[in-house]
Amino acid sequence: MDLFQAFLGSDEQVLVFVHNTSTEDLARKIVNEGFRFLHHLTYSTDVVSPHDLVQIRYFNILRRSYGVYTIVLGIGKELIELYSRSLQGTPYHFSEVLSLHPPAMNDDGDPVYILPAHFVKGFFNQKSGEPVTNPHFDPHRIIPDFDRNLQDMLGRVSP
Repeated sequence: MDLFQAFLGSDEQVLVFVHNTSTEDLARKIVNEGFRFLHHLTYSTDVVSPHDLVQIRYFNILRRSYGVYTIVLGIGKELIELYSRSLQGTPYHFSEVLSLHPPAMNDDGDPVYILPAHFVKGFFNQKSGEPVTNPHFDPHRIIPDFDRNLQDMLGRVSP
């Protein structure tokens, strides 16, 4: 558990999200291509505090059935605050802004977003204790797509 806690990091300026998956191939694909999620990021992930060992253990027990590969995502708190403030009073969530493309609809008509790979810190094999780090991880990086997404969303709620 100490290795996983260390892998989560200790940067107070980054909010950490975790998601378990069953195969290493899928974990590697997420590291390389980004994390696909429905609706809001928090529908598909759990927010954990790297400093709270009890919470980390609870997460591992709760999500164990989804697989042993834990994807670790990190997003700078300043980005979350910036886009949350900008979207205040709208039906949108900050994570919808942080998508590489406008959402695609799945077969059920739900929006699917792609969190860029630079927010994927890597993944941790809970069985072997082996971490895999994304060399392109940058939780504070803003890309032009975010401003385009924000303007599109704000344009849909304007009178």
